[in-house]
Amino acid sequence: MKSVIVTGHTGGLGSLLTQKYKERGWCTFGASRSNGYDFSDPVVAQNFCEQLRGYDVLINTITGVGQRNVFEKMYQLWHNKEKVIVNIGSRATQYHMSPSMYYGADKAALDYLVNSVQVTGPKWPAVLHIRPGYFDSKRSEHKPNPKMKTEDVADIVIWMVDSVDKFRVLDMVLAK
Repeated sequence: MKSVIVTGHTGGLGSLLTQKYKERGWCTFGASRSNGYDFSDPVVAQNFCEQLRGYDVLINTITGVGQRNVFEKMYQLWHNKEKVIVNIGSRATQYHMSPSMYYGADKAALDYLVNSVQVTGPKWPAVLHIRPGYFDSKRSEHKPNPKMKTEDVADIVIWMVDSVDKFRVLDMVLAK
């Protein structure tokens, strides 16, 4: 049985991805602040990654230093292993349309880390990056339309993971 970890599993995209993978018969593990995981603490991120290193896929939907902590720790543990890491970035960093300078700086730092390992790292783990624009989630409910559907973004993430043995979508920017 394939297995997936979804960070931010109680929010819009993370919740939907967790549900979709369960429906596909995957073993899922969801982690967020709501069930006690504060990944801004590097020790929490390290312990979390060590405990779940046997999983196949990490879909990292959270933001901030916690997202970078989880990515860095799992990347180190999965070095040269046939695993997949998908980081959810933001189109805002490409077009300087960030909702806040902190959010933009966090996602830009993630972009830098992902690009660095994609260029200099080994073939495995596969490190994929998707940067959606606004989609219908709580975070963007006050933003102007048009917005993508969360379900469409989730389906693209699943397609990226499913395709990793055929080809890799290293960086995808989405907009409506």
